[in-house]
Amino acid sequence: MVFSTMSAMELELDPGVRRVEPPGRSGSTLLGGSPLRVVVLTADQTGQLDSALGRATLGDSDVSEAGSGDPSFLAWLLNAGFVHPRLGQTAPGERDRTKRIDRLGSIDMVIPIFASTADSPERTSLASTLAGLAIERFASVTVVDDGSVPAIDLASLPSGVDLVRQQSTSGAATARNVGWRRGAAELVVFLDADVDVNASEASSSLVFEQLGSFLAHHPTVAAVAPRVRSSLPAAQATLIQRYEAARPSLDRGSARAAVRPRSRVPFVPTALLGVRRKSLESVGGFVDGLTRGEDVDLAWRLDASSQSVRYEPTTVVHHPPRPTMRRWIEQRFSYGRSNAELATMHPDHVVAIETSPWSIAAWFLICSGGRARPALGVASVLVSVGGLAALLWPIVADPAKESARLAGVGTLVAGNELAMTSRRSWLPGVIVGAVVSQRARRFAALVAVLPPLLEWFDERPEMNLVEWFFIRGADDAAYAAGQWRGMFDTRSLRAVLIRFQRLSELIVSPS
Repeated sequence: MVFSTMSAMELELDPGVRRVEPPGRSGSTLLGGSPLRVVVLTADQTGQLDSALGRATLGDSDVSEAGSGDPSFLAWLLNAGFVHPRLGQTAPGERDRTKRIDRLGSIDMVIPIFASTADSPERTSLASTLAGLAIERFASVTVVDDGSVPAIDLASLPSGVDLVRQQSTSGAATARNVGWRRGAAELVVFLDADVDVNASEASSSLVFEQLGSFLAHHPTVAAVAPRVRSSLPAAQATLIQRYEAARPSLDRGSARAAVRPRSRVPFVPTALLGVRRKSLESVGGFVDGLTRGEDVDLAWRLDASSQSVRYEPTTVVHHPPRPTMRRWIEQRFSYGRSNAELATMHPDHVVAIETSPWSIAAWFLICSGGRARPALGVASVLVSVGGLAALLWPIVADPAKESARLAGVGTLVAGNELAMTSRRSWLPGVIVGAVVSQRARRFAALVAVLPPLLEWFDERPEMNLVEWFFIRGADDAAYAAGQWRGMFDTRSLRAVLIRFQRLSELIVSPS
């Protein structure tokens, strides 16, 4: 089945974007995005945006399949993350069931698995996942055994499932490549063996129908991922389960997003990911042999080739946290290590923190103590306000108010990022500084106590404050250790560098 490229596309403005009126002329100005940008729209462009937000019918002439490189105005807004596509709010039970079956029939399902022992929980998870699938409705369902010991037995799998055995463990990236290259369907869905699609409010089939439907309605999108939350904790939940319920490692949040480097959602996990076959073929699929960060790498290579990746959180699945503290620490260590390795593969996309030099200067002055330095920190913020006001003067009606708002919010965001970076990427330097300097000890104490304390009050996790401080500290320390191990392996410090935003980079033009 080939889906029509003329669809009723509904757009919505990103929740972090504001529209303001420019002084003395028609049109409008958009402020927001990640990283922050200011977009000046002409009267015609404002009319196009209003029409699109009013759920106008858009075809290929309005939004081209060329992705981020397309000159179309609406295509630019979509790929820049200022607006997001969505399907009409039709109740699942009211959808045409024939079309739903057809969409599953255009999907090749690929499930990689590695089970290190005969009683590994991955085997039980695989059996549960396959039992919940309407296997006969998919074009194919392929399980790729990535060197499990003992090997996965074909007799243990439901009828209709294709089993491919790897003689040795090559990693999930290679296993996924083996799986998707065996099929021929228009769409490929990658599913980890331990993802629970049956715990969502929808049936497991409907989860995949929603992914297929999204790609069918949006021909400009190369890949789409749902929200992946941690499995709901049992009555006697462990510390890890309670922590993951509050801070799921794979959850990208509740807001739709364009998946782009250095943005609010820089990547999506391949725990469940729907991709067009032609998009996989165009970038060569995953990088064979890449054992960490393969999901991030794929999303960034698709973006670099002007193909859009979307995050669609209205579809939700669940993923269990690691069962033991040791495996959970190893997971966090691996996350940090992959960040350092990705920094050498994509040097323009990985930095420790990206912010204004005035914001960084303000926080370092405020936190370093002394009588005059906090005042100098405030002065640094005021300088930033002045520079923004001069930049915004011709394009917003109240530049003083808008610049104060942007500088204030930017400074607060920079403070949070500085604290998190100090707890992770810069942790070894913070520790060394605390040993030799009283001011550094004051700063270290501040970043060690204040961020997790504020998080605990904000998120109200199912644990006491002592448990929260312990598990948050373990999370950050394991990530930092992995990141520095990765930087040692790659002989590169790119992952811990700062990227300063220039004021001139704020204002961009749709083109």
